[in-house]
Amino acid sequence: MRKIIKFLAILIASVFAAFILFIGFYEVHDFRPCLSRMSSIYQSMASEDKEPPQNVRHFVGKVEGKKVDSFVAMRLLGEIKHPQRTASWHYHEVMWEFLLPLHFTKAERTAFYCHYLPYEHGLGFSEASQFYFEKQPDELSLEEVAAIVTIGRSPGTNSPSRHPDRLQAAKKQLLNAYESLP
Repeated sequence: MRKIIKFLAILIASVFAAFILFIGFYEVHDFRPCLSRMSSIYQSMASEDKEPPQNVRHFVGKVEGKKVDSFVAMRLLGEIKHPQRTASWHYHEVMWEFLLPLHFTKAERTAFYCHYLPYEHGLGFSEASQFYFEKQPDELSLEEVAAIVTIGRSPGTNSPSRHPDRLQAAKKQLLNAYESLP
């Protein structure tokens, strides 16, 4: 019985060590070469997206949570690496989602989220706030922030010009989720 336990312990330790080595190898050979491009994207984004105001950061952090990392990984990956095959895409997306928090703070990842958030006529939370409400992001009410995040989740489906009823329903659902979250 002790031999089996010892064997299982060695097997688990070996698998864990292999996993750590694999992540380290991926980071050095596939992720780190892209860090300079990620940093230049961060440096060149609109200042309102680069430093989103507290109302935006709080809402996005509370409602989107871990989805921010997945969204940012997907957008950065598409802009920088352009993987062609579906399996390759998912593999890289999972790895980037895991590695982004090791290299970028939560505030920086939220900034990437704001930078890449789509709306009907482009990308960017600050541009969307100007387009829909003619306001800076720090001037937006909770309902307006919710509207932009709702539109960003699906700009075609939640379009205020084409589907205002869908936008209102989805925004109400998002605000209810916001209220119920701790």
